[in-house]
Amino acid sequence: MKVRLANQHDCESLSDLILASAPQSLTAIFDINSQFYCKGFLLSALANENGQFGYANHWVIEQQGAVIGSVSAWHSELDKTFHQATLQSLMQYYDAETVLEVLSRSQLVQEFIPKPKAHQWCIGHLAVAESCQRQGAATVLLDVMSQEAKQHNKIELSLDVPIDNHSAITFYQHHGFTIQQQSILSQAMLDAGFSRHLHMGKSLV
Repeated sequence: MKVRLANQHDCESLSDLILASAPQSLTAIFDINSQFYCKGFLLSALANENGQFGYANHWVIEQQGAVIGSVSAWHSELDKTFHQATLQSLMQYYDAETVLEVLSRSQLVQEFIPKPKAHQWCIGHLAVAESCQRQGAATVLLDVMSQEAKQHNKIELSLDVPIDNHSAITFYQHHGFTIQQQSILSQAMLDAGFSRHLHMGKSLV
């Protein structure tokens, strides 16, 4: 298995993997109607280099030349251009009125998923194709994230996982993550389709 930074040619595989990493939350944010929907947005955003859903913010793992897994990361030093590129990707896909709706839904997420602290390397979009699971790919991706975190002088990995994703929670605990916090959702968040999440962390020192 080989890990590399994603490129524009990975869009199709990456969109499926990202959606599989957090289907409930992502569809709650980006699914609007038959014209504007999550998979369509991901394909559009991944064609761009920068931003939260840009291909350059992702790593992929290959097996026999095929992309079988993905991971992304965030940290506290992301500059204005990163956030501008994220907004631009929304404006590129959705109309003006719908962008406001998506941003409103995204704001709900920020209320129950903590922003990365200065010492943290925050992992997201970690997924492995179903047919390739339990072969060590996710472990390899976690190891790469540990290396990246250390190179950026971060001393803790952090991530958020739905409270009902028991297999993922067990996997992370097996790799040294501990539960640090459980989200509390307002009725508005529940009505929007979000579920409770666990915030987990792993010290790298």
